[in-house]
Amino acid sequence: MKNESSILIAVGALTILIVVGAVFFFSSSPSEKIAQGQPIDKTLLVKKESPTKGKKDAKVMVVEFSDFQCPACAAAHPIVKQMNDTYKDKILFVYRYFPLTIHKNAYMAAQAAAASLEQGKFWQMHDMLFDRQNDWEKADNPLDIFVSYASDLNLDSEKFKEALKANKYSTVISQDIADGNALGVNATPTFFVNNEKISGVPSFETLKQVIDRNLK
Repeated sequence: MKNESSILIAVGALTILIVVGAVFFFSSSPSEKIAQGQPIDKTLLVKKESPTKGKKDAKVMVVEFSDFQCPACAAAHPIVKQMNDTYKDKILFVYRYFPLTIHKNAYMAAQAAAASLEQGKFWQMHDMLFDRQNDWEKADNPLDIFVSYASDLNLDSEKFKEALKANKYSTVISQDIADGNALGVNATPTFFVNNEKISGVPSFETLKQVIDRNLK
């Protein structure tokens, strides 16, 4: 009986150690250090035409490679908004286009955002595309929907429409995709906080932890 009790105690202690270890592993796994001590080439993270928020010379730069039709990116959208509202000019937030071929309307959505950037309302269109994703993601031809969004934002709708029909921003989008590929991006959303990479939808606490570490 005594031996059996000892065995049960030992098994119980081992189980606790396994559970604690698993909790530690999974809670620390969302952030992946990239080339520690060797900064990533900044030209791969941000281009002069990239839409940005915050302070240009901020100590921390957060870059998101994202797809407007991606459900996970839509789920990350309010978290990114909370991050920007919290840190404001303490960080520079950069949006990069990374439309996936599995999402039939993602490329045109990226074009719509780029056309809005040219008219000074990228972030308004950015928010609208994510907030209304369910309205356009399955459309056979989303052009008219995007033009209606441009009208809602008081953009020059005709100029906007012609830009999309001419595929005007293909070079910018292709460059973003190439930079993402060079950085090892293979899913959306993917974030870079200085030299740290976070794949998938992070919690606000995960983002905060990584940003705060880089702000020190």
